[in-house]
Amino acid sequence: QVAPTPWATAARVSINELYANPTGGEGEWYEIFNLDAGAPLDVSGFVTAGGDTVPPDAVIAASGFLRVNVPSLPNGPANFTLLQPDGTTVVT
Repeated sequence: QVAPTPWATAARVSINELYANPTGGEGEWYEIFNLDAGAPLDVSGFVTAGGDTVPPDAVIAASGFLRVNVPSLPNGPANFTLLQPDGTTVVT
């Protein structure tokens, strides 16, 4: 089993999908994709610019996805930014 890449060395993620302003009472969420085909990625403590934190012990499998439910995402033409726990921008 391959150990997860620690977040401080991880630069291989993308935001695959945003689900903002849903209809029918569905919750909002975003999806993180691990671009590294060779190792899982620990994204515990990643945070959006809006202050929503990825749950603890969140690990994305190699070439895998993680869906993160949040109370609110930007609606309209706004940037979505994901930060490491130290504030370093991961993706925007």
